[in-house]
Amino acid sequence: MVTATITSEFSSKTPTMYLLLAFMLGTTAMVDIFVWAPLFALLAGVDNQDCTGGIFTGRPYICRNNYTKERGRLLVTVQSLFGGLFYLSSAILALSEYTIHRDRVRAAHQAQFLHQWNHQENQGNAAMEPFKGNRR
Repeated sequence: MVTATITSEFSSKTPTMYLLLAFMLGTTAMVDIFVWAPLFALLAGVDNQDCTGGIFTGRPYICRNNYTKERGRLLVTVQSLFGGLFYLSSAILALSEYTIHRDRVRAAHQAQFLHQWNHQENQGNAAMEPFKGNRR
């Protein structure tokens, strides 16, 4: 689905958009995988208690474990990791589309050059045709 979106949104005349998209998706993937996911994983087990009361309220200070905070933080960790992997795969697809387009353009330029070169060479041989019999 991502490939269909990428190929339908950008025309073949703007291959730099593929490169820009690959760069943006790649940097987002690296930040998600190597910054946010480890940070959320480190903070998942910290401060999983809900405390009420204290000196200012006049009630006793009571703390209860709240395991739903930990589950939510682990869910955010997994979401960040898999989101980063999704962005990374999309960046790879965009970069491959860019290289495919670049290679097609280069091959077309080479084919055009070879066609012109062969055409000029054939014209040169046709011009030399009358002189071939005069060689000794």
